Amino acid sequence: MAYYHYWGKAQAKGGAVECHLLPYHSLDVAAVGWLLLSPDRPLTQRLAAQLSLERFIPAPAGMNR
Repeated sequence: MAYYHYWGKAQAKGGAVECHLLPYHSLDVAAVGWLLLSPDRPLTQRLAAQLSLERFIPAPAGMNR
C-alpha cells in the first residue's frame, strides 16, 4: 500500500535517520487523542458544555441508531 512509503515523523540519530511510518504515526496520534478527549475526562465534559453538546453514549454492539 502506498501510504507505507511515507513517514509520519523522522529523527536523525548519528549518521542514520530513524523514521516512524505514517500509518503507525496516525494510529499513535489517534490513540493519544482518544485518551485526552475520552468522554469521562473533565476537559472533554467542559468542552462539550461550552459547545452545548450532549454527551455521546455509544449504542451496544450490534445495535444501529
